[in-house]
Amino acid sequence: MGKLWNFFKNNLLKIGVSFLLVFIAWYPKLPSINIPHTWVYIRLEDFSILFVVIIWFLELILRRVKLAPKIWMTFAFYWGIGLISLVLSLIFIGPHLANFFPSVAVLYYIRHIEYLILFFVAFSTIKSTKDIRDYMVILFVTVLGFSLYAFGQRFYLDAWAAFPKFFERFPYCFPSFQTGNEEFAKGIPLCLPKDGRITSTFAGIMT
Repeated sequence: MGKLWNFFKNNLLKIGVSFLLVFIAWYPKLPSINIPHTWVYIRLEDFSILFVVIIWFLELILRRVKLAPKIWMTFAFYWGIGLISLVLSLIFIGPHLANFFPSVAVLYYIRHIEYLILFFVAFSTIKSTKDIRDYMVILFVTVLGFSLYAFGQRFYLDAWAAFPKFFERFPYCFPSFQTGNEEFAKGIPLCLPKDGRITSTFAGIMT
């Protein structure tokens, strides 16, 4: 039990990154919290990322992990310029625009931080070639999973035609969850037609 606890304690951040590699690609784009004035939603993956980032910050404070040398300054500069732009927009530009919503602007800025900060989280967990190999294996499994799902989206109608009686009782497709417009972003599962554009991963990446 002690060895298991020590392993979990020493690899908690790596486990979190590994989970995100799979979860973000595989979990359907189902909405959790609606953002007024836009059809973008806060989703479960956002909470998962936040949880892992909090763990990373705590380990950073405890000096169990380190920032990527020199690279972090470039990112900090980018975020700083974005923050200045956001503040100027909120104070000087936004009040003069008819359809400017401060909450959307702030969340849009935070979303860009969310996308980039995972680089530092993942970088801090790589301490040997074994860590790189582990991530490559996880990426392979992730890509294999949504590639097989893509075949299901493409050929499920052929399976229906081959086994009509079975699918009359158990109608099933490999649904696509898209975010291309306001209705689709509500988490509506779509059974793609045979000539439809395949979105094989729930993260919206096409094959």
